[in-house]
Amino acid sequence: MASQSKGTTKDDIIRALLNASFSRSAGSTSMSDVASYLNMKKASLYNHISGRDQLVSQTVDSCADYIRQITFIPGDYESVCKKYSAQTVLKGITERYFKIHEKDPLFQIYTFIESQKYFDEKAASIVLEEEKVLEQQISLVFTSLADENKLSLTSQKIPGAVRWFCMGLRTLLSDWLLERKKIVMENPASGEGELFALPQDEGISQKVDSFVAEFISIIQSS
Repeated sequence: MASQSKGTTKDDIIRALLNASFSRSAGSTSMSDVASYLNMKKASLYNHISGRDQLVSQTVDSCADYIRQITFIPGDYESVCKKYSAQTVLKGITERYFKIHEKDPLFQIYTFIESQKYFDEKAASIVLEEEKVLEQQISLVFTSLADENKLSLTSQKIPGAVRWFCMGLRTLLSDWLLERKKIVMENPASGEGELFALPQDEGISQKVDSFVAEFISIIQSS
């Protein structure tokens, strides 16, 4: 729990909302919950922010800014595609996608935005924007692999293959993070910033291998 301080910033309060809403949902998290996380009185919290609606709105904006800074593929993807097989490249990208989302604070951000997207238009737009950026970046990788004759895809088929891969990737991530969240909630002593200082899920490696292998098998036989 954070300690009370006269120097409490907007970012401190946003982070408190993300952490306080982690175990429930943003809709079920009150200003009292946020104040409690900051170890301050609820009345004192209103010295920093006008109310819950403003806090949620600012948190959504902060989440959007954070997500926009993320690059889902490595900067040297072209040389990676030239050097390695399609299966190795796609497995590496999938594992990178998972590692990005397991880190604090993106894990809390993902949970917050997912719980808000059905009730907040801005939150829903963040999800759509993230999906679009992911597809754009994965398309670069698929095009590079196709150019290297490592994926049997024409330029016309790449968009459909990208959408299919990204849908599977997001579903796999969502299922995995749900399981990881259960583990984190059962181990509160892991501490802030150490959400994943817990036993790693060995099963996810097998799931990633199966996902990538099945995808490539279908693509190559189509």
